[in-house]
Amino acid sequence: SVLAGLHAERQRRQAAAAEERKKAIEAVESEIKVAKKAGKKEKGAKASATGTADEDDLDAVLLEFTAQDGVCAFGTCKEKVHTLMDAISKCKFCSKRFCLKHAQAETHGCGDAAQRHEQKAWKQSCEGFANPRGAGLANKPVGKDARGALANKLQEKVKSAEAGRTAKKKDKK
Repeated sequence: SVLAGLHAERQRRQAAAAEERKKAIEAVESEIKVAKKAGKKEKGAKASATGTADEDDLDAVLLEFTAQDGVCAFGTCKEKVHTLMDAISKCKFCSKRFCLKHAQAETHGCGDAAQRHEQKAWKQSCEGFANPRGAGLANKPVGKDARGALANKLQEKVKSAEAGRTAKKKDKK
């Protein structure tokens, strides 16, 4: 019976601790709700204040855009990117600036564009191996019109080369 009493006491303590945890969680949740409401009110007040007073103020608009330009363009990330070079931080597919965590095209949403770009580059490199004249086609095929002109030019070169040659005299001994 001593064990039964200890067991009952333990259960009461656990129930009291669980009740305290529930109250603490509810208090934190209510604080979060209040903070969210205050944040929404603050944003609404800022939007209404900037919407009426700053519509004509070009300097304020430019300042807002430059402030946004110095922050990572990925959704909730607020990492500063104005210290990074554009070659690193600027996406070549969407032209937005990202921090080092989100700089890869696949991580910020340009994965499809990057994949298409790489496939195109790979096909072009493979085409260079398949074509014996190379990917650039330095000697492009000639049309039927230009073929006759090229043949005439070749004949003129041959005739001039023949005219330049002299027959060797053979000495008879």
